[in-house]
Amino acid sequence: MTKKSACAIATLAGAALCASAAAKPWPAGAKPSKAALAKHQMGPAGADGPGVTDNFNSYAAGSLLAGQGGWQLWDGGAGASMNATITSAGCYPDCNLDGVLTVADFGCFQTKFVGGDMYADCNASGTLTVADFGCFQTTFVGGCGAANKYALAVVETDCVQMLNIAQSTNPSGKWQLKADTYIPSTMLVGQGWFILMNTATPPPVTGLWSVQVRFTTTQIISDFGAQTTAPILDQWVPIVCDIDLLADTLNITYGGTQFVTGAVYTTNVSGSGTPTIQCLDLYSTANGFRWDNVSLLPVP
Repeated sequence: MTKKSACAIATLAGAALCASAAAKPWPAGAKPSKAALAKHQMGPAGADGPGVTDNFNSYAAGSLLAGQGGWQLWDGGAGASMNATITSAGCYPDCNLDGVLTVADFGCFQTKFVGGDMYADCNASGTLTVADFGCFQTTFVGGCGAANKYALAVVETDCVQMLNIAQSTNPSGKWQLKADTYIPSTMLVGQGWFILMNTATPPPVTGLWSVQVRFTTTQIISDFGAQTTAPILDQWVPIVCDIDLLADTLNITYGGTQFVTGAVYTTNVSGSGTPTIQCLDLYSTANGFRWDNVSLLPVP
């Protein structure tokens, strides 16, 4: 069973997948950045333990992701086909998007906080608390520095990091896979994915899957296990996969809601596999789906 078979499953459900999607404009006033994303400057990704971290900020806006920081194309090719585009986001404390930082931005932040908008999760804790006000004030005083950047899917996108993580790489066997994801409400054609393979060959990639989470404007789905949760649109939302290679378990949380609990890591998607981690895959068939602050790190 392969990643591409997910396209067939989704097509049976009425979705048009694995085809070029017409470009859709982003919603006016979209806010694709958070202070925490701008503050935490992670280095470029690299193969093998202890894992990878990448916030894409070291890459030039408008450049292609594959060919930088250890990223490759799934099919082993080069160029723009199936490549994500590095895109620059706006300045986080400019909450009302008027181009200047004024006291009005504090009122905007308060409105978003009261409304439960995760934009107001300034410290990226996953919940809205009074501490976010202090974080926003600190960020506001710091002004607008270098813009945060993220990886943008354009039609069919498929970028991978090859890894070589075994049970023995981390004595506890525990790893946490994370990313910030963004589903625009205008993403009417296609879907996004966040994928991890336990066994994989170098591109063109073949192997066995353990994590395959699908993002649509109506559902977040853990493919082949059929666990679902509601999507959050037009906001950056964290997805967290807690993996234990020794216990062979997998838990997945989206936006603070755990919707996969106690899954068997090695058999969760492909039905067979090994307790290893060999490929991280950013895949999408939709224009506008976005990833940021991708990391796979050992847990003590």
